[in-house]
Amino acid sequence: MRRLVAFAASCATAATLAANQAATIQLADGDARVVSGTTERKAKVGEAVNEGDTLVTGANSEVHLAMQDAGFMVLRPNTRFQVVGYAADGDDKDKGIFRLLTGGVRSITGWIGKFNAKSYQIQTNNATVGIRGTDHETRYVPEGSSEGEPGTYDRVYEGETVLETPEGATTLAKDQSGFRSTRTREKPRRLAALPPFYRAGPHEAAIGGKHAEVQRVVAERREERRKLMQERRATVKDLREKAKDAREQGKELTPEQKAELTAQRDTLQRDAKAARQMHADIQKSRRTLEDDVKARRITRDEARERRKALADQEKAYEARQADINRRLKELNETADSLLR
Repeated sequence: MRRLVAFAASCATAATLAANQAATIQLADGDARVVSGTTERKAKVGEAVNEGDTLVTGANSEVHLAMQDAGFMVLRPNTRFQVVGYAADGDDKDKGIFRLLTGGVRSITGWIGKFNAKSYQIQTNNATVGIRGTDHETRYVPEGSSEGEPGTYDRVYEGETVLETPEGATTLAKDQSGFRSTRTREKPRRLAALPPFYRAGPHEAAIGGKHAEVQRVVAERREERRKLMQERRATVKDLREKAKDAREQGKELTPEQKAELTAQRDTLQRDAKAARQMHADIQKSRRTLEDDVKARRITRDEARERRKALADQEKAYEARQADINRRLKELNETADSLLR
């Protein structure tokens, strides 16, 4: 019985460890890497990006990130971007704190931007960009760059941003851009014209409809995540308490009870393995789709339909994961009742 409780506890605990995952890579075009601590790896579609990770793109590279709060981010070429702090559990502790060291990032904010806007920031070496539920693109131009005057730039596609420094703040609305120079101590200012480096990339068609897509699902996805995290936390707490009680009281089950619970555990293990395979298949299909788009083997309409199908599969996968979580809770309750 102790082994069964320990197994269930390990499953539930492992589920909560994903809480610090910030994003999943949806597209990795060109030379793109992920730096985690002292290790560095090639960015691959389907891989997780976690709190603390730094993403690096090369001269002709672009990375797309599906954020855990249903948002979406695009890393432009020659970018170095760090996930400083991230939580997307569907509550008031959610946050998205990022550091743009160089290059550019377009951010279509999800539920953190909509419900926890004060906890969302993109920091650069000389400014901080805050938001009010938005689609915007921040760029940091370092000294010696040929792109323009060194400093922090921000462009707003939808919503509003606030470009902040110790000297003051400037609010930017839709279709406006702003700038804070590294060479002066002045407050940020609004620009009269859009800087030339804000130009469409090779995958702009795929980005165009993302803002509307995020707005359609963000509230529902947040509520689903909130409920799921509450259930997981409760399950982990109960399992730990039951494991402790079983050790202290030395309670045992009959051979028949052990056999029944073991059978339920084994079925849960198989279904969890199948869910993992389902997720792997979805990511493989996504990689194939992006390869077909890049090689222009399919039309835009075909790409749109396949992306919709993948989104439906992702939703089915999330439903399966929720079902596994529910059954894990039931297994815990069954074990508890038998030990009373």
